[in-house]
Amino acid sequence: PNTPAIQKLAEDYGIFKTTYEERPEPDDCILCALCTRVCDTMGFSAIAASGRGHGREISPPLNAPPPDCTGCLSCARVCPTGHIKYEDNGATLTIWGKTFEKMQDKTTGEYTITKDFAQYLSANRDIPEDYFEISDASHRKETASKMGKIAQWTREAAK
Repeated sequence: PNTPAIQKLAEDYGIFKTTYEERPEPDDCILCALCTRVCDTMGFSAIAASGRGHGREISPPLNAPPPDCTGCLSCARVCPTGHIKYEDNGATLTIWGKTFEKMQDKTTGEYTITKDFAQYLSANRDIPEDYFEISDASHRKETASKMGKIAQWTREAAK
């Protein structure tokens, strides 16, 4: 009940008192488990709910950097309260106490996904390894350029 996101929702609905016991050391995790479900769905299972009662939390096994995490950030992006923190320093990304090296677009120099995530996708999703050498934006630009050369537009055809 002392999570800011929950307090805002309660206020929006006119609720100002709760019968729930407040946590002694609150955080923004509402234990919705969306992060663990998306991690499982992605095929990693790097984080899970552990503990009971007030001690229940979402964490990697033994609160150590999870060996199965690839730094995909799906857990952090699906978290409705922003509880899962990560640090993106351009060339590296740190989440759950684990630091990942990121790939760099060979045409623009933009940093994209982590190398671990690219290797996982190549191995498990039938995506060629060289696909990740350029960013999604560069792929779209390349496709648009090819399509522009293929399409022959005239003023009369556009009418």
